[in-house]
Amino acid sequence: MTTWPVREIRLAAYYLSNHNEDVAVIPCQYVSLVPEECKLKVGADGSVSRSITKPSSLLLEGAEASSVHSLGWQPQTASFTDKDTGNEHNFNIRSVQADSLGKVVLLLGG
Repeated sequence: MTTWPVREIRLAAYYLSNHNEDVAVIPCQYVSLVPEECKLKVGADGSVSRSITKPSSLLLEGAEASSVHSLGWQPQTASFTDKDTGNEHNFNIRSVQADSLGKVVLLLGG
């Protein structure tokens, strides 16, 4: 798992119509990239197939879950700047969830 120290995370949704993009900047302390979990199956013929049991995700630490869940729109992208290096990171978002501790989880995809 890779973790970046941040000040905030920018969530955005883009539209094809004349509607302007929706953007929210949420204060946040850390963003962690959680790798996908998958299961490998070996067939009788020796072929190997892989099925994803849990997609990659971003775990937001120090972000108010209510701030994200009350947006009223579905974020499509997440971006943030690493406080230590100044590097910007961008991810496509599939959905927003909360983990068992109430932290915000952004499922990656798209």
